[in-house]
Amino acid sequence: MKIRNPGQVVSWCLFDFANSSYSAVIAAVIFPVYFVSVIAGNATGQGDLWWGRAISVSMAFVAITSPFLGGIADYSGRRKRLLVFYTL
Repeated sequence: MKIRNPGQVVSWCLFDFANSSYSAVIAAVIFPVYFVSVIAGNATGQGDLWWGRAISVSMAFVAITSPFLGGIADYSGRRKRLLVFYTL
């Protein structure tokens, strides 16, 4: 594969780096603290418990269903449509 415009590749790499960093900071640091202290109220430590449960259930759901939905998407040829549906 021949790279026709190295500037586009560098631009895309910088965009991806910045986008990934922002998402990681918000999802891993800012939102959990906000959820635990503001939304759930952490007077008795229940906010941490509910945050952990929510993340555990969502990750288990993704881990169990992803292989099946990936196979369905590959077999049916509707990858983009199923990706949008699964993301939502």
